[in-house]
Amino acid sequence: MQTIKKILAYLIVFLVLIAVVLWAGHRFRPTASGNLHVRQTSLSLYRLVSEGDLNAAFSPLSARIALVILSNGTVGEARSQITQLLVQEPTPQDQLNQNFYQLLQTLQKQPESVTFNFSNSLWLLRGFKVNQTFNRNVLQYFSATVNKVDAFDSNAISTINTWTNNATGGEIGGLLSHPLPPNTQMLLVNAILFHAPWLLPFNKIMTGPGAFHDGDTTLRVAMMHQTNLLLYAKTKNWQIIRLPYKSTGTGLGMWILLPTDSDADLRGDLKDLTQTGLQQLIKQTEPTKVELSLPRFGFESSFNLVGALQDMGVNNIFISGRDNFPLINPSVPLAVSVIHQEVKIAVDEAGTVAAAGTATGLTTAVVVRPRPAKIVMTVNHPFLFVIRDQDTDTLLFIGQVYRPELTY
Repeated sequence: MQTIKKILAYLIVFLVLIAVVLWAGHRFRPTASGNLHVRQTSLSLYRLVSEGDLNAAFSPLSARIALVILSNGTVGEARSQITQLLVQEPTPQDQLNQNFYQLLQTLQKQPESVTFNFSNSLWLLRGFKVNQTFNRNVLQYFSATVNKVDAFDSNAISTINTWTNNATGGEIGGLLSHPLPPNTQMLLVNAILFHAPWLLPFNKIMTGPGAFHDGDTTLRVAMMHQTNLLLYAKTKNWQIIRLPYKSTGTGLGMWILLPTDSDADLRGDLKDLTQTGLQQLIKQTEPTKVELSLPRFGFESSFNLVGALQDMGVNNIFISGRDNFPLINPSVPLAVSVIHQEVKIAVDEAGTVAAAGTATGLTTAVVVRPRPAKIVMTVNHPFLFVIRDQDTDTLLFIGQVYRPELTY
């Protein structure tokens, strides 16, 4: 799909990860308090990275994978800070790796119609030695490919961008657009590609111009329409509806959350919408015949996560000279210099395409810091959406749309 006219969009996306482990053929689910911690920290991280941006898109899942891989190289307080953010409670490294491995394996068990791919790669400066245990773990649990470069120059950046472009099906073509610090020793790159068709697609013939209201501004957007039996609820503050994807069982779906007040502050609403609140909204939904109007939307954005992670208590890995990564290389004091992420999402009549790429650089430098017969639901003012895998109780994307882009 191509965007031929860009309108300022305010869209927040963040992935929320819930660790799912399969033991002896049985699925392990975290405690309710563990689920809540993961979702709240993901929301807090999003709010920090998106602060001050009109357009903001964030993938906590991609960032979490990068942090889990990094944790394999840390010890002491540095590792404690990462695990506190990821899972709150002290967790042995092997168990943490296994939890994430099983979650990613579960999420990738989709029918042919759904693409849900995770790719990881390590890029090492030639001559930089990596501890064998670290190398074995990232290969065993995260299937990371290991590549060597003579320098992290423009040629290396071009090669890394090509890898990311291929890993995301052409969605993230320029993950790295600026030179890396000259003393970069290692770069970790994670890529996610999600592509899912609707179980009940919109008829493109029915799509036409529609009005989308953002305060005093009225935009003309491409409005999609369908009437179907869908999970729906209306409360004092929200209308909520689920659009299922064509996936195995009852798994994947996108939830649209439309404030009943068209002038509601979505940023404030998102701050207050804890996972408990979202779960309560979902529990109130029932199969309902709904006449739904939803705008097509799409956007992309990028940012550095270093400052946000520091604000959330992950500090040591950004300070060189503390020997925080002895399990990567005990001879070279390393610090994380950049955690750069790009996210792209597009929603149209056929379904959803979303992709994320996160690049984490390690250097030797110090870093700066039953109902009525039919309900009519017209999504014509700012709204939230959630892409959720019900089978693993995992929220994949949560987004907020102020001004959808007009896509044709």
